[in-house]
Amino acid sequence: MPPAISRIASRSVTVWRLWIWIASLTLIASLAILGSAALDLDRRGTTAAAAYSVQQSTRLLAVVIDQMIRDVDGLATGLELVLADRPPTEAVLDERVWGWLEIRLGERPAVTSYALLDRHGVVRRTSPPASLGQDLVTQPYVQRQTDARERSTGSFVTEPYLSSAARHRQLVVSWPLRRPDGALAGVLAVGFSTEIVERRFDRLVEDGADVVALVDDAPTIYAIAGLADNRMKEAAHWDEGLTVLLEGLGQRTDDAPIINTSTLFGVQADWLADVQTLAMIDAKIIVARNLHRVLLRWRWQVAGALAGGSLLAVMLLLNAFALTRHLARQSHALVTATADARTDPLTGLCNRRLFDEHAAACLARCRESGDVFSVVLLDIDHFKAINDRHGHATGDAVLVAVAACLTRHVRRGDDVARIGGEEFAVLMEGLPVASAQKEAERLRHAVASLRLRIEGSELAVTVSLGVAGSEGSAQSIEAIIAEADTALYEAKRQGRNRSIAAGAWTADAARLSAVRDRATAPIAAVQPLDQKAG
Repeated sequence: MPPAISRIASRSVTVWRLWIWIASLTLIASLAILGSAALDLDRRGTTAAAAYSVQQSTRLLAVVIDQMIRDVDGLATGLELVLADRPPTEAVLDERVWGWLEIRLGERPAVTSYALLDRHGVVRRTSPPASLGQDLVTQPYVQRQTDARERSTGSFVTEPYLSSAARHRQLVVSWPLRRPDGALAGVLAVGFSTEIVERRFDRLVEDGADVVALVDDAPTIYAIAGLADNRMKEAAHWDEGLTVLLEGLGQRTDDAPIINTSTLFGVQADWLADVQTLAMIDAKIIVARNLHRVLLRWRWQVAGALAGGSLLAVMLLLNAFALTRHLARQSHALVTATADARTDPLTGLCNRRLFDEHAAACLARCRESGDVFSVVLLDIDHFKAINDRHGHATGDAVLVAVAACLTRHVRRGDDVARIGGEEFAVLMEGLPVASAQKEAERLRHAVASLRLRIEGSELAVTVSLGVAGSEGSAQSIEAIIAEADTALYEAKRQGRNRSIAAGAWTADAARLSAVRDRATAPIAAVQPLDQKAG
């Protein structure tokens, strides 16, 4: 096998392995660095993100609640205009006015009950009608309007309910209905469902981490969502943690959320809180987020990302090992296939193709340097008879033994090849023909000394050799091999078990031809003595 092919195949596998190792280690290092950075910056980054989210949620909820009440505020203004030209005693009793109001308030899903009270606080119109005729002058949401000099709105939780048919808490907002001269004509009281308000809260809270509440300074909780359970919602119990948060928010110097360590609804934590005062009623939206839960959730997300990245890195490494093993097998298969195509599978020597390549390269080197080389061809004598008498297995054993003998006895650097059935070749770089023939004789004696044990008996083997070199008339490797082949056949013709050099055989042949010509020349006729005398 050519060393270049082996080096290229091995280098390709090594490069792949190195690249995959570098990529895998880079990925693992990047994950470690990112994980460390994430865990180091999680409190600052997550706190900033949570503060922004809390602030935006607080403002959005305040806008939502204000808009819900402002929608009814416009109806109250229109109702004042309708009642302006009616006598004070009849204003809130007009059927057409009440029908118009029912239609308009019925279009608003957040409104659960409503009532028109006269200027004395007595319910004159109501939906549902269970509270009709009830005197509510002592209720704060009525008393505030009857006592107010100017138009205003206020929010209160009904106790008892505005309507006995309303079996859930309500956010009651009242509006004074005044005549053009400022005299009080009546009071419009509207109850908003806190369940709808809390559902709107739920859309913005983070489950298990937030508390969102609509409160006032009474202190009263109108609506709540988040950590508080259903029992808390029904009872609307005030929690002292809200007081602590509201006091801290009242002392801040800007609009940024605050972080306060306190216990809120039984949960001790660092609470990130913000508050927004509503524009339409005397109430506030407070949003508190459990910073510990937020950080813990963020760390779990980082851990999940790191676990996923680590799994990816492990899969990459496993795939890398599988790929490198596959490449190694392919490289080995390539090297094996290349070796099989260029070596003799029986003896392990070079085959004819590889020998021709080595010989051509040797010829090019010698032409460049002016050096010489020789080629020795040898053939096992009577090999066909060995196969016929002892079988092909014995013939293969003879081939292997001769190949091993040649490999042991050639010079270091000489190339030995099996180029035919029982024919071998030796490329001797740097040797002229005369010296190469001496080496050929040494190889012939080495082979002749072999003794193979075949079926209890010894088998001797001899070879015939032909030698040719580059210093002769041949100008190509094919011509040199042809000369060596001719010398080999001459050695066989002369009785085998000998070596003949191409040049020496040619000179001997010329001398033999001259002797043969003289021996066969015609002898001059000798005349008898009697003819001479005559």
